[in-house]
Amino acid sequence: FYPNQNMSRYDFTKALVSMFYATDNNAVCTFSDVDKKNSYYPFVATAQSMDMAKPTEENKFGGNEPVTNEYMLMICGKILAEKKGYKFPENYVDYLNLTDKTEITATAMPYIAVAVQCGLAQNNGALKPQDAVTKEKCAQILYKTFTLLYDTSPVTTSFSAILEVDDQNPKINDL
Repeated sequence: FYPNQNMSRYDFTKALVSMFYATDNNAVCTFSDVDKKNSYYPFVATAQSMDMAKPTEENKFGGNEPVTNEYMLMICGKILAEKKGYKFPENYVDYLNLTDKTEITATAMPYIAVAVQCGLAQNNGALKPQDAVTKEKCAQILYKTFTLLYDTSPVTTSFSAILEVDDQNPKINDL
């Protein structure tokens, strides 16, 4: 898994389609840098057909490039807005209390506001929209998006329910 490595756009798109959509094997990808023989092709094509894959530059997907905070939060916010009906905050530009919100692209801004509103990111300090996202952070955000979309409770194990938490000496309760 290598959680501290950057998440590629290919892997993010595959996870996104696998979690939130059914792969459409008839979908067509028009990005010039994604060949039909590429194992990620069906995922990118599906995401593109759902308007969930955005180019990095003129007609290129940039699959091996890292996912940025902006891209990840924009796509997750878009999923929540379209699939669950989350609304854009009124005057979403003023809503965002981020020190670097001027670095967020105009097309991403409303969806990032939804993501922030839903708790996928903090609404203070710096978002660092163009920074790469690690696999660990991406997994956390995708999991949070999934729980918001499908109203699931956080996962607990039977072990965590019987563990007595004591800062000095954790122990298992009698069953």
